[in-house]
Amino acid sequence: MTEKYAIVAFPVFDAADVVESVRRRFDPLASVLPAHITLVFPFVDAATEADLAIHITVAIAEQRAFDITFRDVSVEAGGYLFLNVESGAAVLRELHDRLYSSRLESHLSSSQVYRPHMTVGRLADPEQLNFAANEAKTALAAVRRGRIREVALFRLDEGGGGEVALTFGLLQDQVRT
Repeated sequence: MTEKYAIVAFPVFDAADVVESVRRRFDPLASVLPAHITLVFPFVDAATEADLAIHITVAIAEQRAFDITFRDVSVEAGGYLFLNVESGAAVLRELHDRLYSSRLESHLSSSQVYRPHMTVGRLADPEQLNFAANEAKTALAAVRRGRIREVALFRLDEGGGGEVALTFGLLQDQVRT
């Protein structure tokens, strides 16, 4: 059976309620899944979840949990609003590249350059998009820090919804005494 999946990271951050409030106003996917950073964009594959779990486990095997900071809100092609990642972006790019290796390599778009971000809105009307961008910049000005502790395999359904199928914890720092 062919399924549609994405691989995402759900950052843990203090101002999650502020981000979700902005997303509820401007992002049609806000009700489908919480604020996230996409590592592997939606793809259709006949692989079983067990096969994908093995691939993800190998790809993240040595990855420690890490901090990220957000830089700014930008308006992007297609009517998107991005909250861009600043520090931690290199680690997210490395994870993206490792996840798109071997089993998922054929799903990598050669026409897109990966820029780590959190989508906080999508609006087709340019006037509404500009309004939303200004609102998001103000509301999200204090959202600066987060931590990536896990990666999730997200299964999308035909009706536009979905659910987290599996989660994979990253290595945690050990407290030393």
